[in-house]
Amino acid sequence: GRRRLVAPMPPSLRTSLAGIPLECAVYNASGPKSGHVSDLVNVGHSRAGAVLSKSATLVKQSGNPLPRLRQIALGKGLAQGSINSEGLPNAGIDYYISQTVLDGVAQTGKPYIVSLSGLKMEDNVEMLGRIASAAAASPGKIKAVELNLACPNIPGKPTVALDFDQMASVLKLVLEHQGFADSGLPLGIKLAPYFDGPHFDQAAEIINAHAGRIAYVVTMNTIGNCLTIDTETESATIAPKGGFGGLAGGFAKHI
Repeated sequence: GRRRLVAPMPPSLRTSLAGIPLECAVYNASGPKSGHVSDLVNVGHSRAGAVLSKSATLVKQSGNPLPRLRQIALGKGLAQGSINSEGLPNAGIDYYISQTVLDGVAQTGKPYIVSLSGLKMEDNVEMLGRIASAAAASPGKIKAVELNLACPNIPGKPTVALDFDQMASVLKLVLEHQGFADSGLPLGIKLAPYFDGPHFDQAAEIINAHAGRIAYVVTMNTIGNCLTIDTETESATIAPKGGFGGLAGGFAKHI
């Protein structure tokens, strides 16, 4: 008899994150282009699987001096690289959980994840309470929370994910927040890149101590404390921290 040829099914990029169905396994990072509702809505209308907010602080802050972000072409066939030392410019947590933002992202149909990065441990606790309240007032419009422990670009502030005692203290305090626990929102954590075996072991030990509460792990943030030089001007390409910042994009994809 005749054999019927069946066209192969296209590969699926569907997955789930902390029980949240995603139509695509790729979504935006929390970074320089996720700070305004228009940025977030644009992500929602793309093929991204979710929408992740800019990492919020308790109150609005302007960040580091300009220029603080430089995109760098890496050559044909390679993803564009970048260096930044933004210093967490953001509109403050109340903006990212406002009805304007929640409704704007909701109309795209994509899950919305709120990222936070308190400058003090107490700030994280306060923001979690506000997120829990916003989630209760607008059911389904916040799907998860990402706790950013990895920002390397705040002058005078250590990267929490590289200070393991501090990391353990922050997670203990956050996970003791009963109001946030009662909200049922999954909690993910964003880590710094690790390059030393014992660092992986220490981070894993801390995370595994809360295995039932930490729903997912984001690895990694930018590669911190790097320097790029403009060969024409023989000067750093960004202004803050003497030109030192975090490498991303094509520089980091291989890692």
